[in-house]
Parts: sequence; C-alpha cells; structure tokens
Amino acid sequence: MKPIICFLFTFLLSLFLMPRARRAGLLLGALDTPDGGRHRHKGPTVRFGGAGIFAAFLLSLWLFYRPLDAVGAALLSGGGIIFFCGVLDDVRGLSPKTKLIFQAAAAITALAVLSVPREISFLSLSLPLPTLAGYGYGIYRFMLYMNGVNFTDGIDGLCAAGSLVALFGFGTVLAFHGESGALAAFLLLFSLLGFLPYNLPPAGLFMGDSGAQLLGFSLAVLAMTPIGGRIRTECALFLALPALDTFVSVTRRLLQGKSPFRADRGHLHHMLIEAGLSPKGALKILVFFSMAMTALGMILLLPLG
Repeated sequence: MKPIICFLFTFLLSLFLMPRARRAGLLLGALDTPDGGRHRHKGPTVRFGGAGIFAAFLLSLWLFYRPLDAVGAALLSGGGIIFFCGVLDDVRGLSPKTKLIFQAAAAITALAVLSVPREISFLSLSLPLPTLAGYGYGIYRFMLYMNGVNFTDGIDGLCAAGSLVALFGFGTVLAFHGESGALAAFLLLFSLLGFLPYNLPPAGLFMGDSGAQLLGFSLAVLAMTPIGGRIRTECALFLALPALDTFVSVTRRLLQGKSPFRADRGHLHHMLIEAGLSPKGALKILVFFSMAMTALGMILLLPLG
C-alpha cells in the first residue's frame, strides 16, 4: 500500500477516535481541574487524548508495519507498558517512584529487543561502551526523553507540536538512510496530527500522561535506532527542547533543595509566560527552537552514509 494512503488512514482514524477518547476519559474521571497554581486553564478538561493517539498508532502498526522488526517490537512491548502507566496516572494518580519503576521496565523491555548501545558516537568521533555501561546509557536516554517530553506538556499544544517536529526529523533521516523505523515515525506523526486540532489553544482535550509518556518513549526508541549500523548521538538534537527543559528544571530544583520530581511552575514555558509572553507567544518561541534544533540535526545526519 502506498505510504500516502497509510498516513491518510492513520490521520483520519486519529481524528475519529479523539471524541471517543474524550468520552472515555469523562467516564473514567480522567479530568484536569484548574487549581490556580500549575493548572490554570479555564475549566475541567479531559486528559485522555493519549488513548486516541495510542489506539490509532497501534492499529496502523498492525496494518502497515510488516514484517514486525526490532523497532516495531520495542514500540509495541515497551509502549504498551508505558501507556498502561500513563492511563493509571491519568485516572488514579501515581507517585513519582511508581512512575519511574514503570519507565525503567519499559526501557529495559525496549533495550531487550533493540541494539544495546556499544558506543557513544558523534560525527566521526566514538567512545566504546562495555555492555553494562551500554545498558545504563540506554536506560538513561529513555528516562530522559520520557520525563522530558512529559515536562513540555504544560501549555496547550506545546508537547504535541514539539513532538511532531521531532518525529518529522526522525522520519526523514531514517527514510533517507533506508531504515525501517521511518514508517513507524511517520505513523506516529499522523496519529499525533489527528490529536493536534483538539489541543491547540484553547485546548478542548489534553493528551495526559498516557500520551506524553508514550511520545517520550517512542521518540527514545527512534533515537536508539541504528543509522547505518550506529546509534547516532546527533539525533538528540531532535529532542533538544525536552532535554533542555529537564536539565533546567531538575538543576533549579536541586539548587533550591527541592525534590527533582516535585512538580512546579518553573519549566521553560512557565518562565516565558512569567516574563510577559502570552501562552501562544511562548508556544511559538519554543516550537521555533525545536524546529531550529531539528533542522541542525538533519543537516548533520542527512549527508551521512
């Protein structure tokens, strides 16, 4: 089947599923209620859009991603674990420790079917890694991206738009080098694209942890996908926004003597709003930053091989 038909089907399926995900979220009580602090939207909003994204992506993988290779197996197995964790958090709420356990389980599951990093490479430079260090490095990158992408889910449209930019970068680079993960990247992109109209300001539907953590995990899988036989560190540029937000937020909390897992209004998007920008203005600046970093990553990666 031609790729354009696959992508159109995935997009329309996602659009179709979003109102049903909203109704399911209402029934389950997955609501984000304004509290005057971190949650300042106008009224109670369903945070279950991730279910629609995952369902569209899952069905599209089953229909179009044949034969199922290591990338597809990692997305389905580890993705199922992290999606289940997100649903529990959206509906009942989970402690940071419990979420970290789920994240580690998803990362280890993915690494069991993907290539464990044997080196850290950037351009022509490389640093060999022993097996144990490779697992540690791989788990670190999974945890960084899962939490980092989740951190960006603080204003309408930011997590979705930033992830779309990153997915476009991954899909284009992987396709250029003939890697099968390109199809998975674009299927997830179009699954997410069907959610975006419901999430642009003012959002009528949030993706919730079920969506944000799934996106972070999936982007980590793509970042750990070998390009020409090597896991390229340059791919980290596609995820510069969540990585930078994580570094700034965790460093600030530690310097203030707070837990690095304590939620607050100190993320990059909050800082821009506190500086006088509107939420839409902050969204535009951060998405532009993500696009610039992704463009740089593509410049570094496309001529290779």
